[in-house]
Amino acid sequence: MQALIVDAWVLVATEVGGGRLGAGLAGVLAAGDYLNHAVLEVHELEGAYRRLVGYGLVLVEVAPLVMRLTDAGGALLARAAGKDHVVTTFTNVPRELVAWYAGREPMLGIPTIDWAAERALALAASGGSR
Repeated sequence: MQALIVDAWVLVATEVGGGRLGAGLAGVLAAGDYLNHAVLEVHELEGAYRRLVGYGLVLVEVAPLVMRLTDAGGALLARAAGKDHVVTTFTNVPRELVAWYAGREPMLGIPTIDWAAERALALAASGGSR
């Protein structure tokens, strides 16, 4: 269940940080901090993006590092939100992820990324120190 919560947090943070247009890691970290009052850790970022990319909900590009929702990821968040705001979306996303993950096999994962170095750079750029 913990992985679903982290996946939901990262998916919503990716949407808030840039959505389908794309978000750099600084934007995702800032959005995640805003939503959950904590900065995502390296293992949370790596695990969540591996699952979200593998299940076709997020695309991750390198050089520069940009994360963006796929059409499926945007549709999942729209279902979770209904006509409500982002807080309700955040509480409904784990349920939507369970339904999405069920019966699907994950595709290939994300390219190799040094999440620790990227996180440190993003935090330094945004003035964060966690």
